[in-house]
Amino acid sequence: RHFASHLLALAKPDDAIYAYFERLTELRGGDILFFDDRIENVEGALRRNWRAHRIDPRGDTIAQVREHLGRYGVLGPRSSPSRYP
Repeated sequence: RHFASHLLALAKPDDAIYAYFERLTELRGGDILFFDDRIENVEGALRRNWRAHRIDPRGDTIAQVREHLGRYGVLGPRSSPSRYP
């Protein structure tokens, strides 16, 4: 599942959006892995004890997310693409 703050009619980094998300998903703190490009939004998530990380949009965002997912065991090691003759 994914959620977009504008569809929830709430805005980050207001604590209400993080609390609402917890109610919707029945998840808490360390069960939630959150990525955002704005430090204030990451700090809001950290205040609720979420696993939150800032992603730098000027860099390779996919690589950044993959690194964090790997660190938490959500994503296994990157495998080499198959090569067929």
